[in-house]
Amino acid sequence: MPARKVRPHPFPGFGARIKQARVENGFTLVSLASALGTSQSLISLWEKDACFPSDRHRENIKRVLGMDVPVVHRNPKGRVSSGETTCPTCGKGFIGYYRQRYCSRECSFKPLRSKLLNKRCRSCHQIFQTDRDCQKYCSNGCAGVGIRTDYPHTHCEHCGEALPWPRLKKKRFCSRKCSAQHHHGGWSKEPSPIGSRREVSEGYVKVRTAVGWELEHRYVMEQKLGRALEKHERVHHKNGNRADNRPENLELWKRKTGGHAIGVRADDYHCPGCRCQTIAVTGIRAFVPH
Repeated sequence: MPARKVRPHPFPGFGARIKQARVENGFTLVSLASALGTSQSLISLWEKDACFPSDRHRENIKRVLGMDVPVVHRNPKGRVSSGETTCPTCGKGFIGYYRQRYCSRECSFKPLRSKLLNKRCRSCHQIFQTDRDCQKYCSNGCAGVGIRTDYPHTHCEHCGEALPWPRLKKKRFCSRKCSAQHHHGGWSKEPSPIGSRREVSEGYVKVRTAVGWELEHRYVMEQKLGRALEKHERVHHKNGNRADNRPENLELWKRKTGGHAIGVRADDYHCPGCRCQTIAVTGIRAFVPH
């Protein structure tokens, strides 16, 4: 642990004068502490030049010991002076205060100026001075212009307009409309023609019908059966390709329980329109009648 920095004494040697006056007047530490209304440990610190008497003890010391206590210099803010010191920049002596190293602001700025770096602004290409090695621009205005040019996408990829302050590096379009026109071939208020197909998540395909967009494999199965599918009926792709919705590749499965339970082919039902319940037998779903 680093040693604590001790504040310099404003009048070195004043503690020896207090001890000499105490001995000449026949006081001990205990009796002098009682006469001054303070503690003997504080008087011991005075005699060792570890601290200096405050303003409220100055009159009592003069009355009891008959000695004058010098007035400590204070700045306009009330900070106590640490005594005479020398400015490391100009070498001039001055009355310093706690942790004060320079006699003026001008002297304190001179060492900083000697450490300034000459750098070229990446935006306006002017030379500027800075004490930070990571600074790239001379002002906030140049930084705003430079950040825009640092991004990979500065203009909309569809309409070519300048992007308004691209906060994200992945931003490529100025609006959702331009994004839709770029990815889906256009943004039109007119509905897509019936029979239009588009891919959706997990490899499925949707088709445009008179009702709206429907999953193509369920729509093809409904057209094959001539009726609407029920909620417990599922359409299975035989070859595993969810985009292959040919009628010969589709197979109707029925599921009796909720969640993601395993289904059974419609041909494996033991009775038409069966509503049998399922039970688990050694991990295999078995169908039994009521």
